[in-house]
Amino acid sequence: MKRVLTSIILYFFVLNSYAQYDVNDFVLASSAKIISPGCFQLTPADYFKGGAIWYKRRIDLSFDFEINASINLGDLDQSGADGISFLLQPLSNTLGGFGGGLGYMDVVPSLAVEFDTWQNDDPIYDHIALVKNGRPEHNLYPLNTLQGPFELMPQNGNAEDGKYHAVRIIWEASVKKFTLYFDGVVKIQYTGDIVKEIFNSNPYVYWGFTAATAVGINDHRVCFTSYSVVDQRCPIAKFSAPNLFCNNIQTLQILNESNESQLNVSYKWYLNSNMISQKKVLDYSIQKTGTYELKLLVVADNGCRDSVSKLIEIVDTPSVKLALRGKNYFCQDDSLQINMTFT
Repeated sequence: MKRVLTSIILYFFVLNSYAQYDVNDFVLASSAKIISPGCFQLTPADYFKGGAIWYKRRIDLSFDFEINASINLGDLDQSGADGISFLLQPLSNTLGGFGGGLGYMDVVPSLAVEFDTWQNDDPIYDHIALVKNGRPEHNLYPLNTLQGPFELMPQNGNAEDGKYHAVRIIWEASVKKFTLYFDGVVKIQYTGDIVKEIFNSNPYVYWGFTAATAVGINDHRVCFTSYSVVDQRCPIAKFSAPNLFCNNIQTLQILNESNESQLNVSYKWYLNSNMISQKKVLDYSIQKTGTYELKLLVVADNGCRDSVSKLIEIVDTPSVKLALRGKNYFCQDDSLQINMTFT
């Protein structure tokens, strides 16, 4: 009998802070949909479907992470396929090949744990494996299989039993160790510099779960219990500026209020798409009147960036003319009459 999780409070850590689970923290791709708080259906029991859920921000593999979830591989055995994968990849919220690709095939670079319930180029029994760079064909691409395939259930049992199975995923950054528990049993334990060897020394990746069907089908689901991750640190661009400036005599002296999050950052100021400065504080003069878009782009050395823009108006500087009425000389106690004209 399936266990239905009806209310989950999910906590996640971002730079040593925490908040309640928010469904808006995840991006759903293709067939994936929400079925209850914290629970997602990746594919229905239908032909040639694929689905994925992604944590919408990249995380930093320079720090530890831990993800606790439960997966349901459906209740169809003989005709059931194809399975679920847990995936790390730096590119985008994407979805790989359907069917035997389990939604992660051809995603490069990537690190996947596959929970595979169909025999393709692999064992006939339900199995688990650790795979790099989107190649689930273990015999055809043996160098891409880092560990496994191993039996998923005891004594080569059936994982398509309609039940939720606990999955615990741990990354220990200091010792570069990746560990995965299935129903409380260690199934994957890999030590290696995945940041350097797989992700080309880029520690920032998305994480999520994918699933797929083809001629074999199953209802694939995942529910979260808890997760603790460190998001990629990003700057926040912000500046304050008046709406009106005078040409000729008034320069754009803009206060940059960006939050750099203790990162090394660079600045680029744009006026109607033309870069005018790379200094933190903008000091710039405009001669021609009109409405301009002023934009600030802040880029951190880790590649994360943010921008903000504002419309400003440059107006003509007013001129003043003085005209004396009557005579050009005055005596003591005379009154002075002056006409002022603004143009």
